[in-house]
Amino acid sequence: MRWPIIKNFFILLLIIFILGAIIYGAGLFDLKKSAGQSTQKIKFNLKSAISSLTNFDTQSAKKSFNNIYSEIIGLETKTKKLSLNLFIKELSDAFGNLGDLSLTSIQLTTDLEELKNNSFNWILTQKGEKLINNLKNIEKNTDKISLLMDKIKQQAALINYPIKNDFNKITEELYRGNKILETLISWLSDDRPHHILVLFQNHTEIRPGGGFLGSFAHVILQGGSLVNLEVKDVYDIDGQLKKKIVPPLQLQTVTPTWGARDANWFFDFPTSARKVSELLEASKFFQEREVKFDGVLAINSKIIIDILEITGPVDLPDYKLTIDAKNFLPSIQEEIEDGEDNKAGQPKKILTVLTPILFEKLGKLNEGQKIELVKKLAFRFENKDIMVHFDDLIVESYLKDLNVAGEIIDLPKDFNGDYLAVVNANIDGGKTDAFIKQKIILNSDINLQGKLTNNLVIERQHQGENEREWWYKTVNQNFIQILTPMESSLLEMIGGEKKEIIPVVNYDNKKYERDADLVAAESLNAFDRQNFSTWQKIAAGDTKIISLIYRGETSIDFGEPFTFIYEKQSGVDSAFEYSIAAPIGYKWKESGKPVFNFSAENTPARLILELNLIK
Repeated sequence: MRWPIIKNFFILLLIIFILGAIIYGAGLFDLKKSAGQSTQKIKFNLKSAISSLTNFDTQSAKKSFNNIYSEIIGLETKTKKLSLNLFIKELSDAFGNLGDLSLTSIQLTTDLEELKNNSFNWILTQKGEKLINNLKNIEKNTDKISLLMDKIKQQAALINYPIKNDFNKITEELYRGNKILETLISWLSDDRPHHILVLFQNHTEIRPGGGFLGSFAHVILQGGSLVNLEVKDVYDIDGQLKKKIVPPLQLQTVTPTWGARDANWFFDFPTSARKVSELLEASKFFQEREVKFDGVLAINSKIIIDILEITGPVDLPDYKLTIDAKNFLPSIQEEIEDGEDNKAGQPKKILTVLTPILFEKLGKLNEGQKIELVKKLAFRFENKDIMVHFDDLIVESYLKDLNVAGEIIDLPKDFNGDYLAVVNANIDGGKTDAFIKQKIILNSDINLQGKLTNNLVIERQHQGENEREWWYKTVNQNFIQILTPMESSLLEMIGGEKKEIIPVVNYDNKKYERDADLVAAESLNAFDRQNFSTWQKIAAGDTKIISLIYRGETSIDFGEPFTFIYEKQSGVDSAFEYSIAAPIGYKWKESGKPVFNFSAENTPARLILELNLIK
């Protein structure tokens, strides 16, 4: 996870390099040699500091900042010995402000170190006031950095150094960072209880918004402290939903009504998050408690495996089980499907036992384990295995900037490029997605008229044939959606299957209502995308392919950068290959060839390739 403050802080660190360039290029012959040596040391320590912060090693970063400060003090002392004309005075003042910037960076790093080491314990042990005070210190130091930057910009202008654009960008980032801090501090300081919904999504049974939502946690924060945590079986709460809603068409063969369990049906996570919250809040359980969720955190089950790799095994004596990273999924799944709790009508009870134990273990991690945990969480955020939504518009906007909100990207009206997303939904196919290997190949071609023709191949292999449990080796029944730009037309599709949808009840009955968001999402142009959809059934041990040829109806502008965007589905890891052929007489600047190729065993949440055509 890239903490928002750290993201902004990386940009701030570039200031030191900029000021180093000022020192070296100022033409002060008496200082040039020593300044040059000091600048190299500053740049070396800056590089070390950034590397340390990237790895969340705040102690090493602080040491590097101390070294930077020592070099700056030495240069400032030499500067003061020179004649006090305006040029020298401004440079001397710049050294002073740069020194203050370094000291503030040291303090900010200290605050970040404290946040990293103690925030989880503060929340768990109801010491939220310490968390709030820590965030206030971070806000104060970022404010101070903003003021110092303004002074340095003015001094740089007097010595004719063009850094206005650099500083403007950094100032803008700082402003946004401070706004989110201000909002967060205000939110945490509020005396009212804040309700957070944590969705546990099982990636072995995939749905458009991530893994199947079988259970969730209701977390209550007040004053920055955790005051309550309950793990619930989503079916228990859905059973208390009075209104009857028509489910998505593809689910009408397996369920009579729509509930929170199936509400992560949207590829756009903010829509899924709002809909799950809405349906849970409408249930008798939460309605009687007047609960309104402030935010939603969705985590795929891969995160629990990551945590167990760090904490080590967890003993569950009541179940005669020791849960570790290797056996977590099969052991939990077997208990849910065929354990004693299932027979007693409480199949998810084991999760209510395991969750608080994991929280307790997380609170006791050592320094090395904390760094490792943050690294793993960072990867999961980048991989879309963790997504976050908040009702607060400022927070939600910032989450989108960090690319952790899971939203489908807005394509501008003058979009000069191409877009692709492949979205799967396992309908009555057991937990077979645990053993589905998927590969996506897209070959594109631009002709001289700027028209784009795409040949897409989706290969899926079911590798569960040797598994013991039926839920892993049953037939994978997959509803697949291919999302492309609106101005796309399908020329050919091979390998898909048709499925007759026979609803389990008559939805013309007035007792059932239709959800407006779901109706909109089921249109062929939901979220301003063209949707080519089909079904596919794969028996264990088999491999099947779907291939499409489709064309873009808008013309590509050869004089503008061409942007290709691929958005992956939460919970699904796919090998991805992409190639695009330039028009005759052109080549791609990035490859120096008529064809540009890209491949990856797995992509980040959003892959963006910017390419340029040259003759």
